[in-house]
Amino acid sequence: MITDPTAIDFSNRKLRPAADRLAQINYWFESIIDELAKREEQDPAFIPDDATVMDDGADTDGRPVVTGAQLQQLVVLMRGYRAQFAGVMSDILAIAVNPHPGTDRGV
Repeated sequence: MITDPTAIDFSNRKLRPAADRLAQINYWFESIIDELAKREEQDPAFIPDDATVMDDGADTDGRPVVTGAQLQQLVVLMRGYRAQFAGVMSDILAIAVNPHPGTDRGV
């Protein structure tokens, strides 16, 4: 049994919250990917995978201007993250205290 108070504190303050965040981001990505797929079913050109600029006011409010291709590449990265973590989610969930977005049960 690990009884070192410093190790326990480190686990509770750093490692368990890291597991929480990994699980939460996995579920968040899943919801984004699912919603995008539904929207693209209805409108295949919802966010085109090309140089079309998103007209969201970014050019006037200081945010980076983004293109459809950049946003689609982000979705590709999200899918890759989920695929990579699929095999280890049970390990992450065994450590996580608050694995779902919006939960906060504390330690």
